[in-house]
Amino acid sequence: MKKNLDYYGLFKPNSNWHKLLLTMKISAFLLFCCLVNVFAAPTYSQSTKVSLNLKDATIEEVLNKIEDVSEFYFLYNSKLIDVTRKVNIEADNEPIKDILSSILDDNTNLSFMTDR
Repeated sequence: MKKNLDYYGLFKPNSNWHKLLLTMKISAFLLFCCLVNVFAAPTYSQSTKVSLNLKDATIEEVLNKIEDVSEFYFLYNSKLIDVTRKVNIEADNEPIKDILSSILDDNTNLSFMTDR
């Protein structure tokens, strides 16, 4: 008489164990993805601080100066935006977000957004 060998052991393809293991794998993967997002470190754009002291400078000059001292690049259409408006900037080790907010006040109808 020949013995039938069970190659799968407890984990037969159509058993409840197989479904349970698959559910546990998916749950562990989703938990890992959530934990990666929770422990994300501040990025360069959030931690970069710039010192500027410009009097009667145009918005274009301010943006060019920020580009010179940081790794940021600004895109704008000078036909649609008045980049010749004069502004005064006194920033001592301030985040770029705060500098841009002070330049682009509510009166200009301009805003900025970060990529990522």
